[in-house]
Amino acid sequence: MMSGNQNSGSWCLYLACNSSFIIPNSSLLFAVSTSVVIPCFNGQAYLPAALASVRAQTRPAHEVIVVDDGSAEPVTVDGWDGPPLKLIRTPNLGLPTARNTALEVATGEFVAYLDSDDWWHPDKLAKQEDALRADPAAVASYTRCAEGDGLFGFGPYPPADVSADDFLVMFWNHSFFPPSSVLARRAVTDRVGRFDATLPQGEDVEHFFRLLAVGRFVQVPEPLTYYRVHPGQMTGSPLKKLRGWKLTRQAILRQHADRLVKAGVRPDKLWDAHRNQVLLSFYRRQFQAARPLLWDYWKDHPTDLGVLARFLVSCLPSGVVSRARGGVTAGPRPGQAAAGAWETVFRELAPSLSRPAG
Repeated sequence: MMSGNQNSGSWCLYLACNSSFIIPNSSLLFAVSTSVVIPCFNGQAYLPAALASVRAQTRPAHEVIVVDDGSAEPVTVDGWDGPPLKLIRTPNLGLPTARNTALEVATGEFVAYLDSDDWWHPDKLAKQEDALRADPAAVASYTRCAEGDGLFGFGPYPPADVSADDFLVMFWNHSFFPPSSVLARRAVTDRVGRFDATLPQGEDVEHFFRLLAVGRFVQVPEPLTYYRVHPGQMTGSPLKKLRGWKLTRQAILRQHADRLVKAGVRPDKLWDAHRNQVLLSFYRRQFQAARPLLWDYWKDHPTDLGVLARFLVSCLPSGVVSRARGGVTAGPRPGQAAAGAWETVFRELAPSLSRPAG
């Protein structure tokens, strides 16, 4: 099934409730520190590009752990001659459990997450390891994401001197970097616990909130992560996505509401972040999703007449709404290329804050 260096004594079979294969590594010239975690569900078409980007790192990874999360066709890795690679096959238990499975066997000083449909710039691991070693108080590092055809740039990205409070407020309102851009200290990851497998959406954000309770995230201000956009992504359904996000926000607020209030979010405005996501589905004319989401939000916040009005509008025939209001679409989300994007978006959050924005 797999090829590469195949000396008779160099293969090791790993069995523990699932089947795994360790692929040996060729000799390494540098000290290696990072365990790369790659969950994969029906992602065989994209996995080779992800692995190639790991193989191309200017500072090699300590190990690569691919978790096949019950793919319809078992994931294969052929011709690998990079860092030691372990392929673990499990039943389909979901993305957070796949990451947790890898974390249980990871041995590196750092852990870097890479979804099987994304890829990295060759300098990513080296620059992130250097960033964490230069800042002992930081628990994790993230890079910016490249923009281009078939890519999503995330953002807005903060300035170098961003305060911990501003970072937390923005992160609550906008997930401005994806897991594939993150490299974290494994010891701290072990300390705060694993990804919450009960959350259907945004489990990475909830996990990163726990990391932020221990220390800060430091940015490598270069687009070293390539986040692919394609039809098969788990986040494709607006209704499923936002219903999942509601559960995640509830979980975060149970643990971190006081921290958000101390950072400057008004106690009565903690749910504005979710409200804005729901309204965006309305303004994008995703009425099939917006209708139940608006109704659900209004039931929880019955004094919000603006949401109720939009729910009633969403019940009208779409042609009537279009003639009455014209086409309404959301502009592109600011990425790292937009000058002043952080300040602009932060000013838009002013109604939710108990202090001046920024």
